[in-house]
Amino acid sequence: MGKLRPAETSKQPISPALWQRIKTNGQKIGLDPRLGTELGRLALHDELTSVEVSVGFRIAGICHALY
Repeated sequence: MGKLRPAETSKQPISPALWQRIKTNGQKIGLDPRLGTELGRLALHDELTSVEVSVGFRIAGICHALY
């Protein structure tokens, strides 16, 4: 019989240096500047759902408008 192989995960850790390059270069080439935020980082890592990210940016926009 064959041996079971561990399931491959799609979540590969991104080093802080690589994340900084993604953030910096992504903004330079015209990607959405929200990519450089903590919400953007969490979304990139699939730590938040699309709805959670959308709500987070909406709340940030409301707070920004108040101050």
